[in-house]
Amino acid sequence: MSEILDALQLLALHPRIGRPATAGLRELVIGRGSRGYVALYGYDDARDEVLVAALRGQREAGYSGG
Repeated sequence: MSEILDALQLLALHPRIGRPATAGLRELVIGRGSRGYVALYGYDDARDEVLVAALRGQREAGYSGG
């Protein structure tokens, strides 16, 4: 759990570190293999604000919810 929080805190300093995803969002890969996660997030440049929209395991097919 601390690995996830540490990675998300990194976004405060480097919001464009994640890879580009759909609809102007980005993905941050956290950890590796079956214990890894992917955070889907958006960055508002004008407000200098990061919003994490979803978090999933790397082995999951996609993000749930809307």
